[in-house]
Parts: sequence; structure tokens; C-alpha cells
Amino acid sequence: MINIQIDEKMLNTASTLLKIAPSEVKRASATAINRTITSLRKDASVEARKRYIVKAKQIKDAGMKPQRATVSKLRGVFRVSGGPLPLTAFKMSLRKQGPMRVKVLKSSGAKPVRGLFVRAFPKGYHGPMRRLGQHSYPLKTPGGPSVPQMIGHESVLERLLPKAEEKLTERLKHEIEFRLGRIKSVSYTHLTLP
Repeated sequence: MINIQIDEKMLNTASTLLKIAPSEVKRASATAINRTITSLRKDASVEARKRYIVKAKQIKDAGMKPQRATVSKLRGVFRVSGGPLPLTAFKMSLRKQGPMRVKVLKSSGAKPVRGLFVRAFPKGYHGPMRRLGQHSYPLKTPGGPSVPQMIGHESVLERLLPKAEEKLTERLKHEIEFRLGRIKSVSYTHLTLP
């Protein structure tokens, strides 16, 4: 469970708006939550790629499904799902002698993976395979870490959570000030009309 805090100054501004127009605070909160969830998709991809050698498309194409907040339900969920990525998503090197080498983490070198070989199939797959037993078949396509594992890694979350908290605070402040300004301008307009 991820908890994001909002500063006291923001709460005071929100309570002022709440006294004037209670429904506007809920709308501002829902909008801020939804904007934060949208930005998390990009930030999660950036932070995961600081640790892992993987393309942004591979991460974004994984099951990142936001559950948007509504005025009646002020809760948003950023859910990431998916199985292991194929080794072709990472950096691989073939050698004339010795096992194939795969590099998954940016901080470490390529590791030898025994038993891997490259095979092209008529259905279009061209990449590393591994035999499951002593016989030629069945073959298995080996995989690396999944996108949920990459994003859920401790070092990635340590950088991602402060960004999410900062974004939520920034968006909530903007939404509340925008609505408060609009309410004030409407009330001033009504006061000056004959």
C-alpha cells in the first residue's frame, strides 16, 4: 500500500474552498488524483529504465491500468500487471564460443546463460530458446523480470513515490486555486451587478 501525504497549507486552502463550495473540493481532488495517476505511467517507465536495460515501449505496453478517481470515490489506483518479458527485451550477445550472455541490469555486466540458443521459426519468432529436457523438444522461450517486478523493486519505488507525492500536491494546489479563483470571480461579478 502506498500512502501519499498532503501538506497542511494545502489542507487550509482546501477547507476554505470547502466552506464556499463543498462539491468543488471533491472535483479538485478527483482531477488531481487522475492527473497524478496519468503522470505515474511515464515516471514509472523512466525510473525502471534507470535500473534495467529495457525499452520504454516494453514497459508502457505492459498492463498499466489506472483506475480513475471519481467525485463519489476519491481513490485512484495505478495497477501494473504482466508476466516476464522475453530476453529479447534486454541486451543479449551471441558468441562464437561459450554460452549466450544477457544483460538485464545497467549496474552489472552481461551474465552467461547456459543452454540458450537462437532459433528462427516460420511463425515469425526469432530469438533465444532453451530445451526443457534431454530431447530436442519441447522448447521454452526464456524470460527476464516482469514489468511489475521492475517497477516494484525497492530502489525504483524509492524514487517513484516522492515524485507521485510531489505531483499530487502540485496538482491539488493548482486545481483548488483554479476553482477558488473561479468562485471568487463569480461572487464578485454577482456583487457588482445592479
